[in-house]
This record gives sequence, C-alpha cells and structure tokens, in this order.
Amino acid sequence: MPTYQIDNKIVDPSTQDGQAALAAAHTKRLRPQCLCQAEGVPMYIARAGDRYLVKRMPDCGAIHHQDCASYEPPAELSGAGEVLGTAIVEDESSGQVKLATAFSLRTTPGRAPPTASESASGGDAQDSPRRLTLLATLHYLYDQGELTRWAPGMTGKRNWGVVRHQIMAAAGGKALKGLPLHQILFVPEMYNAERADQIIARRSADIADATQGEQNRLFLIVCELKDLLPSRYGFRAAIKHMPDMSLMLSPELHTQIRKRFGAELELRETDENGHTLLMGTVSVTRTGTPHLREAALLSVSERWLPYANRYELAVQQQLVEARRRFVLGQRYNLRPDVPIAYGVLTDSPSSTALYVTPPGASVAYRDRLLELIETSAMPHWHWDVESGLLPPLPPPRAST
Repeated sequence: MPTYQIDNKIVDPSTQDGQAALAAAHTKRLRPQCLCQAEGVPMYIARAGDRYLVKRMPDCGAIHHQDCASYEPPAELSGAGEVLGTAIVEDESSGQVKLATAFSLRTTPGRAPPTASESASGGDAQDSPRRLTLLATLHYLYDQGELTRWAPGMTGKRNWGVVRHQIMAAAGGKALKGLPLHQILFVPEMYNAERADQIIARRSADIADATQGEQNRLFLIVCELKDLLPSRYGFRAAIKHMPDMSLMLSPELHTQIRKRFGAELELRETDENGHTLLMGTVSVTRTGTPHLREAALLSVSERWLPYANRYELAVQQQLVEARRRFVLGQRYNLRPDVPIAYGVLTDSPSSTALYVTPPGASVAYRDRLLELIETSAMPHWHWDVESGLLPPLPPPRAST
C-alpha cells in the first residue's frame, strides 16, 4: 500500500484520523508526498462526496516507483501521450476528469450515424488528439480500471464480474459531454438464470436512467460480444450475460464493423478462450428495443488482457507463465501503423519496455520503432517476429 506524508506526518487515508488530516490539508491546499521514492512524489487531494482521496498528479505516473499503485508507464510509450491534457483533462481542484469525445450521444433526425471506422478510430479524431474515439474511450476505461495490469496473484481471479466492477469504478469522477460518465454507461451484470427477473429489472432501470427517458438520447454500453447474427430486417449483436436481449444494427453498420474490425473478429475465431469486448452507443426505440448506432471492438485474452495479434498473445502467455508483473500499453487514437510498446515489465531491476514487431512490418514502421526505442530512457526488450523465437525475458528482481 502507498505511504503518504503531509507536514512530515504519515497519513493513512483509510482511517478516520487520516481523513481528518486530508480534509485539513485540502483546505490549506497542501500537497501530500507519496513516499514510494526517497525524495517523495507530489500528489493532490480530491474530495469525493464526504471522503477525501489522494490522487496522482496528471502525467506523473512514471515518476513513481514501479511497485507503487500510482505508477504508470511513460505516456509516450503508448497512445496515451497523444490524448492526455487534450482529450483527457483532469481538474486538480475537484478531481474530476473531463473527456472530449468524437462520437455523439444524441440522434439527429435525417442525419446518418458515423461509420464504424469513423467512430472507432477514424475521421478527424485520427488527425487531432483533442477528441477520444469510441475505441480510445474503451482503452481509457480499461487503463483506469487497472485491467491492463497483471500480477501472479490475479491468476484465476479475473472474470466478467471483476471486469464490470473495475470499468464502472473507472467511470466514477469522469464527465463526458457535460454528463457524469457513470450515469450514461451501462455494463451488464453477470447473468444468473435463478435471478433473471431481478437482473432484467435492474437492467431496465439502468437503461432508463442512462437515457433519462429521452427518445434522442443515446447511452454507452460496454459488453462482451457473443456473435453477430442476421435478423429479419438487418442484423443483431448477441451479447453475453444478456440472453434475452440483443442489440439491433443496420446492414450498413454490420458491413462497417466487419470491415473495420476484421482482425478482432478473426481473433475471436482462432482464440477459443479469448473474449471480444464491444463498446457502442445505443438508442432505444418506443418499443423498448435497443439499436446499436456506433461500435468498436477490443480483443482480450482469457485473462481479459488486451492484445492485437497472436504474437502479442504469445508474449502475454509467456509473461503469465513466468509469473511476471507487467502493464500493457494501448493505442487510444493512434493508427495501427504507428508503433507503441506492447507493455512494460514492472518486476525487472528497472522497468523494461516490451516491443513486438509483427512480420511484414514496413520500413517506415521499423524506423519509427527504432526512434521510439532510442528516444526512451527506459531499458527495452524487443521481439522481431521475423527473427525467430521469443528472446529471453529480462530476469526479475531478486526481491520480487
């Protein structure tokens, strides 16, 4: 657990005395110091209801010790560096995070919805980091929910219930288009046939709250895609943990999803133990039928860790089998032809960036990857798939 210091006194935020100390420091605008480093790392205090929280300063995650709960890999190793401070803006005074997004939460009569490519990772959001795409928003929730982190103790303990809880917790304190994110986000709970009536009733209430009874209001959904199937007048997305309800979608959106997320749909066919997450905007008709308006897909392994191809999955498998600790990076708005670190090992003597070059990578891709490695001060491990088998992983610290 992290240790904090205020005015040379150790503070435990989980205790009553600690909360009183944080309240006083918040009034005086004092900064706690995280003692994960000998010189201390400045933090800030945010108020959430009647409690006070110690939070990491924006863009300072890499300053913390790699074993600290506040540690984050350098933002420039992933797509996070392109959106922090522009599409993702944190207010230190309130602790609230404002998200600027490229997708709409309202339907406009006579206006066609964006294509899957535009809403997920295309359009002007590709050229400007000032707005998050649907896929980038899912990446952000996954990062904030610590679902990109792994430690040996998590083996066998991560399921949809855990993923749902972490995503909903991550939505707290975030605002999107002036609305609290947790109020417009729906994540289905784990289905249990014995409690089906209660689950369905709660779902109906949650969706009604998310749309606030407005016909043109959309809500956000994060769920596990079971299948894309034909229906009488179009297509439908069958969702796990929602066996009684599908998301309807137009033939145009179905075609766009197949085209834009062909790799993710292919991976779900080849990785029988993996999962495919869907994030979308959804409208509800007067009959109560949900219609998917925009969509983005994310491939995750049986451990619910993201990956983009079977080479990254092989690295992930080796890391887990070797009982290593690591944090995975995500693209956010970056295109697939822009190299990023697949992740960072946090149990090696120094945090180590992990890079995977897939076969057939262009010369431009390799040049940009080399530039990324050379400009980063972090030690690195690199697997060029065309060179053969995975190289040995850096050894862990003796104390880990």
